[in-house]
Amino acid sequence: MVLNIILIVINIPLFLYSAYFLVFLIIGLLKKKRRFPETEKRTHFAVLVPARNEESVIGALMESIQKLDYPRECFDTYVLLHNCTDDTEEIVSRYGAKILRRGPELKSKGEVLRSVFDELSAHEEIDAYVIVDADNAMNPEFLREVNKAIVGGASVVQCRRTGRNSKDAWVAGCYEIYYRMQNAFYNRPRIGIGCSASINGSGWAVTKDLISRNGFEVRTITEDMEYTVICALDNARIAYVNEAISSDQFVSRLKLSMTQRVRWSYGMFQCIKYYEGNLIKQAFKGSYEAFDLALVNLMMIMTALSVALIPTGFFSVREILPLDQILPISPWLWFLIYLGLAAISYYLGSCIAGLIAVLMTRGSLRENWKGILGFPIFLVTWIPVIISCLFRRRVDWTPMRKSKGRQ
Repeated sequence: MVLNIILIVINIPLFLYSAYFLVFLIIGLLKKKRRFPETEKRTHFAVLVPARNEESVIGALMESIQKLDYPRECFDTYVLLHNCTDDTEEIVSRYGAKILRRGPELKSKGEVLRSVFDELSAHEEIDAYVIVDADNAMNPEFLREVNKAIVGGASVVQCRRTGRNSKDAWVAGCYEIYYRMQNAFYNRPRIGIGCSASINGSGWAVTKDLISRNGFEVRTITEDMEYTVICALDNARIAYVNEAISSDQFVSRLKLSMTQRVRWSYGMFQCIKYYEGNLIKQAFKGSYEAFDLALVNLMMIMTALSVALIPTGFFSVREILPLDQILPISPWLWFLIYLGLAAISYYLGSCIAGLIAVLMTRGSLRENWKGILGFPIFLVTWIPVIISCLFRRRVDWTPMRKSKGRQ
């Protein structure tokens, strides 16, 4: 009896937490995508490409930039060479990109971006910055669609991120499902009710005015999540533009993926350490964005806790159902049956969530079936990553080595 009361007390916050995000899933199903109106005004962009030994992939990005449906005089491309030792500079020079070099004293992508923002702040022609990874490619409408959002009043814009190699390997397919879920269940519903989207690392834009006003004082190794939090604390809403697309070359090997997610997870723990208290304070002052991100920051912890508590649910089931009368077998066998049913429910539920995300974002089931079926396993492999981060004192930012793959 006492154990059941304890389990109920623990599970009520988990249930309420899950219900909160379920509400946004429903909103995402019901709300139409927001489109920014056409405009004759033109924003002058500085397209920033952080690059560290990207000779095998950066050519596709340079090609896509040349095909942008946007006045050539209204944007400049800057490649931020950070400790490059390969032929990246030679490749981008062929496309007329401007080169900005950064040395080993800068340890992370966030530090490189901050130094470049400082350097380019004196360039009066620049109105906004676009940050895109070297292994991405931009669709021709990218800058035109971002321009609509900025002219429409947005200070920060996140674009749709997809994968070029998502159908080649199940791990890469899981990344595709991850970003489709973020767009379908997070960005789209929040924009639908007039709230803020989130930044997810690549294919995002920020006005020079906002950077000049508030700086880019990131401290963690996940500058995207951190800047999302900073925007919430500064009441700067992030717009989501579904029609501006950056196609990524996703990590396709599980070991490399877990290394990458260690960085993501450790960075989120850093965000909790540095910002959770301030987010809660802002939430009590009436900031919904701060309240929302205070909950989002806890997602990894709450997910891991939910998985850890699954076995304890067996004790509640024994109180509700007369298991001995249903089938007179050992309690241990009943426990194994319970775990098996829980595993099946988790697997099917995760696959259904991935399927809904693909359908909501008008993706192809033929191209995404590997990601849908593999996504539950992908999430399970995140649990040891989260646990390992609890015992790490430091995680350094390291570039991901990605093969060229299909272009």
